[in-house]
Amino acid sequence: MKFQHLYPTPRETEWQQGTFTPGGFVSADEDSRYALAAFLHALYTLPLTEGDGNIRLIQDEAISNKEGYEIRISETAEIRARSLRGFIYAAATLSQLVSETGTLPFCRIADEPYKAVRGVHMYLPPADGIGEFCRIIDALAHLKYNTLILEIGGGMEYKRHPEINDAWRKFCREARSYQGGPRGIQSSQADWKNSTHVELAGGGVLTQEQMKEIAAYVRGRGMELIPEIQALSHSYYLTLAHREIAERPYEPFPDTYCPSNDASYQLYFDVADEIHEVLQYDKVSIGHDEVRILGYCPRCRGKSGHELLAGEICRLHEHYKAMGVEVWMWGEKLQDFIAFNGKRSGGQALDTTDRFGRRWLLPATYEAIDKVPRDIVMLDWYHSQGNFTEKGFLDRGIKEIYGNFRGSSLDNWQKRSQTGNVMGAEVSTWCVANEDEIGRNGWFMEFVFSSAVLWQADYECDRRREFLMRTAQKLADIRAIIRGEACTQNTAFLPVENPEKTQAVSAAADAEFILPSLSRIAPDGKISFASSAAEAVIAPDRKCDTITFLHGADFTDRDVPKRVFTWFFQDSSPRILAHYVIEYEDGIYTSVPVEFGVAVGSLHSDFSWRYPDAGEKRFDDESQDNTEGKITEKPPRCTMNDDWLDAAMYFTDVLPVQLDGRDSALYAWTYKNPRPETAIKSIRLVSNKETSVPLQLCGILV
Repeated sequence: MKFQHLYPTPRETEWQQGTFTPGGFVSADEDSRYALAAFLHALYTLPLTEGDGNIRLIQDEAISNKEGYEIRISETAEIRARSLRGFIYAAATLSQLVSETGTLPFCRIADEPYKAVRGVHMYLPPADGIGEFCRIIDALAHLKYNTLILEIGGGMEYKRHPEINDAWRKFCREARSYQGGPRGIQSSQADWKNSTHVELAGGGVLTQEQMKEIAAYVRGRGMELIPEIQALSHSYYLTLAHREIAERPYEPFPDTYCPSNDASYQLYFDVADEIHEVLQYDKVSIGHDEVRILGYCPRCRGKSGHELLAGEICRLHEHYKAMGVEVWMWGEKLQDFIAFNGKRSGGQALDTTDRFGRRWLLPATYEAIDKVPRDIVMLDWYHSQGNFTEKGFLDRGIKEIYGNFRGSSLDNWQKRSQTGNVMGAEVSTWCVANEDEIGRNGWFMEFVFSSAVLWQADYECDRRREFLMRTAQKLADIRAIIRGEACTQNTAFLPVENPEKTQAVSAAADAEFILPSLSRIAPDGKISFASSAAEAVIAPDRKCDTITFLHGADFTDRDVPKRVFTWFFQDSSPRILAHYVIEYEDGIYTSVPVEFGVAVGSLHSDFSWRYPDAGEKRFDDESQDNTEGKITEKPPRCTMNDDWLDAAMYFTDVLPVQLDGRDSALYAWTYKNPRPETAIKSIRLVSNKETSVPLQLCGILV
């Protein structure tokens, strides 16, 4: 017996005949903090019984890696690990071994991570979303992430400086109502201003008690909490409360403080110290990404960018070092390398004008790398622009982490990750820290894919499709953890009545990885597939808790909508392709909108990748050069041809199929029935005449 579904794949597995019935967990030391029975039961709903238990948790210093673990199950069962993290990761693996009857297979599993840092960057959650945020942390622990970089900004209660919280709330309101929204603010000056991050804490403020609860929860799941306390750039939360420290105080929304003003540091250190009192951190990120304003004010004028940046970083480092805190920072302004399009990238000088003819000057800063302390850990988010961006840090003995990481798209990871100074990577979200926005932006797919890239030592980019298929299968578990519910067991497949036309759809070889219930839908490998032109009708005549629609959007003669991320703050209604109208037996109707990218994806998605053009920007990031260029070397990253697939893979179960000889996909989207106590008389598909995109309906699971 071999469990192919274990994710990430353990390094060593041995399987024997026989099964073991778990009854609970005991520790060799009854007072040991490694007694994880409550955690396991709450997170994975393992069939544990009351009593002393029959699985022993043993703290074993002989395990070489501090995050490693070993599971031994035969007539007896043991979990061995050196640390809390090791036991949590063992629990994540153990949960995937439990059979439908509640037994565990006889086996031995020994495992440890490939990279030491496996992180995620998120904003503080809204106050009313802390519970959901904690379930997301559960999912990250299940995926064996060990680091959370949590951006604080103006979203924590500051008792020393309540004016910061007042300014933050006001800024978030004004940014959302500004012409063009927050991106309108970004384009309001000659430089492309820093992103506003108004999604942080939902535009509100968390109390210090709520912050302590979050910190305790994160650490209880074995994750290191690293607050990001933005300095220099992305400093709206400081400069709007104290405009006197802004580099350009005359701006309506200054985003950068003056690095030559002592008052800037006095305010920043007050904030950092208060956050330390609340969170008790021993590592901190000081931000510094997208520094675009330097040398404007009378104090700074005449100084080089290298001098200004290095002096400011050193001053922050001195303060944190005295506190015993390790400093991390975004490092692109210290870099100098040739990108894949042949252009110099990093902290280069810039002299240009905006669309109003206003001049924008930015001095070079890359020489500051030789003036900053070597013990600062750099977050290298330009790793996707060049094939050896880590060289500048490596040559100087500076450790780094790939920031804004997308393991699903980075090429040559196996070679680059073995560079001596690369400690690991972190996936950034840049959106409200909730299920809806993280899912819409495709980050749950990336959490799952990248977790295996960072944990398994055997990932190669030529295995990308294999890992994508396994990611798609794993996402169902992640949804269940985040929603705090068990996986839905659908009971019947209802074909479309009186379809206008039908087509034979054969399941692709990958189908077993994506939709395990396919055998119930189409035992012979064929699916009756109906067009939506006749407004197909299905008559369940039964009660149900959930309804799963199996469908796909046919853009054969139309352009697929351009990918839109939530940080563009755009209305999603144009992407409503159709509605399912549900009629209940008591005559009440309800309408369920089908949104492209969330409830359904493109029928002809081909699950393939392409390499970017020379001037192609990633996520429409205005800070990246998109002028004419010529590719001089193979790009270090690729992009999924289906821009929406990563979001659709989270909200639906994606089923690859062959349709008319083409690679295609069906999407099984599960809707929670708001009236489970009343039988459904009929479900009717009504296409949106404004979009005129046929929603091809295969059938419904209830």
